[in-house]
Amino acid sequence: MSAYRRTPLELAHAAIDELAEDDDERTPGPFLASLPAGDRQDLARDVNDLVVKFVADWPPVLAGWSPRVESPVKVAFGAIHLQAQFDLALGVPLGDEARTFIVDFKSGWPNIDHRQEACFYGLMETLRSRVPPYRVATYYLDSGEYTYDDVDEQLLVATFEWLVEGVRRIILAKSDEPVTYEPSAACRWCPGRNDCDDGQQWLSAFGRHAAVSNYGAA
Repeated sequence: MSAYRRTPLELAHAAIDELAEDDDERTPGPFLASLPAGDRQDLARDVNDLVVKFVADWPPVLAGWSPRVESPVKVAFGAIHLQAQFDLALGVPLGDEARTFIVDFKSGWPNIDHRQEACFYGLMETLRSRVPPYRVATYYLDSGEYTYDDVDEQLLVATFEWLVEGVRRIILAKSDEPVTYEPSAACRWCPGRNDCDDGQQWLSAFGRHAAVSNYGAA
């Protein structure tokens, strides 16, 4: 590190300040800019906690590992556009040799959907570079838990089938065909959850934040 090295808390405040300057409604900028000073301090404290845990649990990331942070990947199949953003990708393919490792960082509880999300990142990297990563992983900063899958043909095929089914459901939901909705963990992020009796019942039974509807609820 250079002589300009800053503490995790200083980095947290600097990152929040920088993001808050972006007035694009599609970004967290307007939300961060509107936060009261006390809430902003709490957010910086939480970010500091995550950064300290990362530094404590992970070795220094070397430049020779070709790190990519928040790396966007986009793939198009005609009118269907896919995109992903890796929290951290290390390494690049050597010819046809898989040498990339992708990690998705989470701050909450482990969820089976997180593992599928990491596999999707592996598929996206494969479609983009024509060489799969050798491993995809999810790391939980609060608990220190780590799950991973070594990427092989079977995993890629299964993930592609999962993707096709997801696209099919999106197309169906946007069509005039009747659609049956079932309550699930996705109710936490559904914009219609406050007016859905089934969704509220599920959230009351299984969701920790059933009554929270503001920006950033989980």
